[in-house]
Amino acid sequence: MTLKFPIFMDAQSTTPADPRVVEAMLPYFTERFGHPASRNHPFGWEAESAVDGARERLARLIGARDPKELVFTSGGTESINLALKGVAEMYREKGTHIVTTAIEQRAGMDVCKRVERQGFTVSYVPVQADGLVDVEAIRAALSDKTILISVMFANNEIGTIQNIATIGRLAKDRGILFHTDATQAVGKVPVDVEAMGIDLLSCTAHLIYGPKGVGALYVRRKGPRVRLAPLFDGGGHERGMRSGTLPVPLVVGFGRAAEICREVMPEEGARLKGLRDRLQDLILSSVDEAYLNGHPERRLPHNLNISFAYVEGESVLMGLNKETALSSGSACTSSTLEPSYVIGALGPAPSWPTPRSGSACTGSRRPRKWSTSGSARSRSSSDSVTCRLSTNWLKRVSISNRLSGKPSRRGRGPWPTATRWLTTTTIPATWGPSPRTLRAWAPAWSAPPSAATS
Repeated sequence: MTLKFPIFMDAQSTTPADPRVVEAMLPYFTERFGHPASRNHPFGWEAESAVDGARERLARLIGARDPKELVFTSGGTESINLALKGVAEMYREKGTHIVTTAIEQRAGMDVCKRVERQGFTVSYVPVQADGLVDVEAIRAALSDKTILISVMFANNEIGTIQNIATIGRLAKDRGILFHTDATQAVGKVPVDVEAMGIDLLSCTAHLIYGPKGVGALYVRRKGPRVRLAPLFDGGGHERGMRSGTLPVPLVVGFGRAAEICREVMPEEGARLKGLRDRLQDLILSSVDEAYLNGHPERRLPHNLNISFAYVEGESVLMGLNKETALSSGSACTSSTLEPSYVIGALGPAPSWPTPRSGSACTGSRRPRKWSTSGSARSRSSSDSVTCRLSTNWLKRVSISNRLSGKPSRRGRGPWPTATRWLTTTTIPATWGPSPRTLRAWAPAWSAPPSAATS
C-alpha cells in the first residue's frame, strides 16, 4: 500500500462516511425529497418510512425496546444539552442536584457549569488513576435532591469504559434518572440500554462512519417514563422534544451506519484490539518512561493512550507538520490552550514528580489510505501534540507532556531528553510515518545511542 501525503491523523474527532452510507443517503436528496411530517401524500409517507427505518436500526444497535424512544438531533452536543438541560428544567421542583464525573467531554462539563449558574448544585466525582469512577463515590455524592446521574460510557481520550450497568442499578435503586454520553461507545462496543438501566443516552453519527450533522438521544418511555423540557419550540416534532424538520438524508445515513456497525462490531473489535495491543507492546517495550493512561482492560478496543516523559509538543509538531495533520488537543477543546483536564484528573504517572499528559491511539474500521491536515500551538507550562492515525490502523496518536513547575525553554529548544524515544525506536513503515519521518522529529543535539532498538 502506497501512503498518500499529507497523512490525516485526526480521525478520533470524526470519521469519513462509509460509501454504503453515502449510497443509502443519495436518493433522499433528490428523488425522495418529501417532508417526513407531511401525512397527506406519498412523498411525505416515503420520507417518514425512511426515518422510521433508521430509528429501528439505531434502536437495535443500542438495545432499545421501542424505536420511538429515539429522538433525532443535530449531533452529540445537542443530545447532551437536551438530556441535561431538559431534565434540569423538567424536574427542578423535585430537586436541584446533579452528579457527574470529572472526565466528561466538554459538552457535558459546560452544560453542568451553566445549570450551576442557574441555581443547581453539581457534584464532579473524581476518577481513579486508571480513569474508572468508583461507584461508591457516586453513591456517596447522592442526596435527597439528586435528580440525575450523568456518566460518560467510554472516555474520548483514554478510552476507559465505566461500569455503566452497576451505576444504572444504583440509579434505579435510588429513583434517580441516569444519562450516559455514549458518543464514543455506540457502534464500537456492546451497548444495551435495557440491561444497563440507562434512561437517557446520547450518540452521534459521524463517529461511526455516518454523516455529520445528525445525532440521537434515547429517552426511556417506560420504567420510568422520562420527560424532558425541549431546548426550543416549534412544530412539536420528535414527541415534542425536538421541533424542526428532520434532515432525512442524514437520518437515513445514520441508520445505515448503525446497521453496518451492528454487523461488523464483533469482528472489528477483535481486529482493532490486536492492532492496538501490537502498537502498545512496541512502544512500551522500547520507550523509557512511557506509561499507559486509562484502564489496561476496561477500555475501547481501538484506543491507546500513553504518556511520555519530557516530550515537548511544539518540537514534535514542527518536525511533522509538513507530512501529517496534527493537533494539540481533541476537537472538543481545540479552542482552548488549557491542557487536557482528563489526563490531569488521573494524577501523576508512576514515579513522575509532576502531573502527566497523554498520547492516544485509536483504531478505525477500514484500513485503506492516509490523508492529512492539521494545526499546532505552543504552551509555556504545558505542551501537547495529538497525532491521530486515520481510518486504517490507529485513529489517533497523541503525545503530550505537562512540564509543570519547570521553566519554559521556548526559543532555546526542547528539554535535552525530549526526543530520546524517537532516536532509539524504529517503527515499521506499515504503522504510518516512515522511520525517516520519525527521525526528523529529533534535532541534531539529541544524538541516538550506538545501537537502535526496534
